[in-house]
Amino acid sequence: MATHMQRRGDCNRCGQCCGAEESPYQDNPWPIKWYDANSRCWIQDWLLEHLLSIWPQAALLGVTSKADGRIQLPNPLHGSTQIADEIYYWVWVPGHAVCKDISLEHDGSSYSLECPFLKPDLGDGARPCALINTNHDNAFRVACEPHPLLEETVERVADWQMRHPLCSYIWE
Repeated sequence: MATHMQRRGDCNRCGQCCGAEESPYQDNPWPIKWYDANSRCWIQDWLLEHLLSIWPQAALLGVTSKADGRIQLPNPLHGSTQIADEIYYWVWVPGHAVCKDISLEHDGSSYSLECPFLKPDLGDGARPCALINTNHDNAFRVACEPHPLLEETVERVADWQMRHPLCSYIWE
């Protein structure tokens, strides 16, 4: 019995790895421990350059740098980003990372666990990322784009398939 499997195929943009509400576990791609309301942000001492090298979307969320180059989080921890002709509302949620702000006033008081840049269902079940094919496409490619030949253990593949039943990847 093989202990490792390789992934092949193309992403069908189901959105389940981006926290789509239709997914059983709403896995959000943002690191959940970036911000904790009861303590300081664990990225506070990072240099902005380092953060943007792994999560360039942070610049779209109002993250800037202090005079010494360290991270300066937006204040308040919610806002909006315009991509093409659409506005995407976001909020930093302790314990859940960056989420889609769905509050009527766009004040961060209500949110979905979805990535704020996940588009609505296009009618065919696809939930593409708003960053794709825009001048922010590189942010998607750096931090979110699935890599084509990922090797995983049988156990991790089984967990992935349970959490993302609409995923189009094939594991062998």
